Amino acid sequence: SGDVSSALKAHNRCLVAIESQYGRDHPQFAAGLQNIGIMYMKGKDATKAKKFFLDALQIRKDLLGPEAMDVAVSLHFLGIVHRDLGDNELAFDAFSESIRVWKTRLLSGSDDDDKKLVNIRYASTVHELGLLHRQCGEIKEALQAYKEALNLRQTYLGDEHEETAQTLHCMGVAYCDIGAHENAMKAYARSLQLQKKNPA
Repeated sequence: SGDVSSALKAHNRCLVAIESQYGRDHPQFAAGLQNIGIMYMKGKDATKAKKFFLDALQIRKDLLGPEAMDVAVSLHFLGIVHRDLGDNELAFDAFSESIRVWKTRLLSGSDDDDKKLVNIRYASTVHELGLLHRQCGEIKEALQAYKEALNLRQTYLGDEHEETAQTLHCMGVAYCDIGAHENAMKAYARSLQLQKKNPA
C-alpha cells in the first residue's frame, strides 16, 4: 500500500543517516534494519523482511551477545516471517530460541531489565508459537501455548487488554478445531466482549 511504501522510504532515509553517523556495526543500525523488516512484513513481503531481520540479528548477536533482549526481539520477528513463508522448522527454531532468551533474562533478574516488559514480549512470542503450532495442525500444543500467553497477558497487561482478547480469540479457534465447542464459545464470547470495550 501507499502507506507502507512511504514508511519504507522514510525508514531507508533514516538508515542512511544512522550509517553515516554510527557505521554499520552499531545497535542503532540494527534497529534501523529491523524497522525496515517490520515495514516489509506489514506490506506482506516476508522474503524481503527476512533478509533485514537476519542482518539485524547478526549485528545484535555480534555486538550484544546471544542473551540480549534485542536478540530475542529479532528472533521473534524472524520466527513470524519463517512461519509466513511456510518454513515451519526454521520458525520453531527462531521462536524457541527467542523464548529461551526471554526465560534467561527473567531468571537472571538483571536490574537492567524491566520485568513487566520482558514478560509482555515473552507472552507475544509464546502466542506466535501457538499460531505456528496450529498452522502445523498441532492443536494440543497450540492451546498449551495460548494458555501460557493468556496467563502472562492477563497478569502484565490486564484482563481487558486487546492482546488478551487476541489470545482468547485464537484459543476459541483452536477449541473449534478439536470440536470443543463449549470451550470455544466461552473464549469467543470473552474475546468479543473485550473487543467491544476496545474498538479499533
